Amino acid sequence: MLVLLLWLGCGEKDTGVDNPLILDVDGDGYFSDVDCDDDNSAVYPEAIEVCDGFDNDCDALIDSADDSLEADAWFADLDSDGFGAGTPTLSCEAPEGFVDNAADCDDESAELNPNGLEECDGLDNDCNGTVDDLPSDFEDPFFALYLDNDGDGFGDESTLFYACDVSPGVVDVADDCNDSNVDVYPDAAEACDEIDNDCDGIIDEQEDGLAQCDECTDEVLPSVTGALSNTVLTGDDVQASCSQVGAADRVFRWIAPATGTFFFWSGVESLAVWKDCGTEELACGISGIAPANATVDVVEGDVLQLVLEGAEGSVSDLEIWAIEELVCDDGNDDDQDGLIDCDDESDCWFDASCAATQCPNFSLVDTIDYVTPLNGDSITTQSLGDFTDTQEASCFTGGASDITFSYEAVSNGCAQLFAASNDVDVQLAVFDSCGGTEIECNAGSSAATTRFGTTYGAYVPLQLTTGEEYTIVISGQSVTADTVTLHIDRNDEVDCAGTAVE
Repeated sequence: MLVLLLWLGCGEKDTGVDNPLILDVDGDGYFSDVDCDDDNSAVYPEAIEVCDGFDNDCDALIDSADDSLEADAWFADLDSDGFGAGTPTLSCEAPEGFVDNAADCDDESAELNPNGLEECDGLDNDCNGTVDDLPSDFEDPFFALYLDNDGDGFGDESTLFYACDVSPGVVDVADDCNDSNVDVYPDAAEACDEIDNDCDGIIDEQEDGLAQCDECTDEVLPSVTGALSNTVLTGDDVQASCSQVGAADRVFRWIAPATGTFFFWSGVESLAVWKDCGTEELACGISGIAPANATVDVVEGDVLQLVLEGAEGSVSDLEIWAIEELVCDDGNDDDQDGLIDCDDESDCWFDASCAATQCPNFSLVDTIDYVTPLNGDSITTQSLGDFTDTQEASCFTGGASDITFSYEAVSNGCAQLFAASNDVDVQLAVFDSCGGTEIECNAGSSAATTRFGTTYGAYVPLQLTTGEEYTIVISGQSVTADTVTLHIDRNDEVDCAGTAVE
């Protein structure tokens, strides 16, 4: 037997399966000549190093000493709140100050972690990615808030939410029974408008000295548009800001059928639009070159009182037009009447977007029958305050309202233009066309003169050419002005230099 062993030891080493001395005892596929522990099937070359106290991959390095270790990831917990962050560390056991998660959004504050209670402090206390959001177990100082769509200081209780701050458009009081109407809220003054203004469940109740709702109304109109009435004016029951004392009147009650802008028109001396039964005047216009008119923005359901004033026995011929969907500069025939934008004078003549393109608010027709060389044509316009600042001229003060006229010369000669206002200085300019070249401009203060019993604040001489159309602009020297007068003297025998006209 000894001789046999010596013989085997001296011969060539056989690592094959047939060698009875080289075995795979643990069945891991590696024989004892390369397996560093043939009694452990988890240990063999190329095995995955794990935390088990063995050199699994036979590289002489055990567990954490082996950089190929597949171990748990640990994260530094700097604030000791149980939640870590940063780059993971692989180790069989948690290093001191490390945890098994990276859920901390701020590892320098123990108050900020997934278990934190959200507070109104501008921080993400619960690490959910949102600052100062409302948790399910919220506590003060979160506010119970409501949307206030109409800006009356009261919100709709159905819009309840919670937040840290009261932002624009929200309030901390509810009970608004109509959050789309600024005149409706708890404790509001009840008005004659068929609305429960004070949210007490009663409409138009008589309280706090509220007048009978229809006592100022002569006639109730349907909530429609178009030509609505043709009524004789009698008595002087109502006074409007632009009306004459003692003028006969007629008062119509009208409820807006839609939200938007409405245009009111009448051939009487003045037309005023009031809210309710004279509680607030919304607009007032007088008759001049154009009929008395007013433009008012309303909300569906608003109750208006339309006050028409004029001579005793005169006829009202009231018309109302809805323009809430009309756009005067979009290139479309919005109201399907065959006229587009500013060409639709019945709808758009008063629109500011048309002023620059239309130029003339009014057209002057030169039909004077001249008996002597100097003849007068006086035109009293509406209040400048009914218009806006649309036309610029070299001598005009910026921001003042203006009125524009077109004037076609029927002969050669010289026209002397005088402009006046009863309470402000006016400015006067003439152009060779709408938006064309300025011919003359006078600021008024140095050219006051009296003609035909009227003191005119601005004067411009205009050399006329037969058939030419001129643009005349009267402007105030303040943002608004009262009634203005344009007076035209024309001499068709001599020009403005005094030379005889051929």
